[in-house]
Amino acid sequence: MKSALDEVAEQAYRSALNMAADQTGLPDKVFPAEMPFDFEEGMTESVEWTQD
Repeated sequence: MKSALDEVAEQAYRSALNMAADQTGLPDKVFPAEMPFDFEEGMTESVEWTQD
């Protein structure tokens, strides 16, 4: 199951990367080509959000 979750997360990351590039007008290469974390890290690590 874990490998399936990692694979789905990577597919979602690639999709999000394409959407981010389209929405910002930035080239794909500006964003990390590989997801910089695995599924478990993404679900358990805390994220600090800032609002400017």
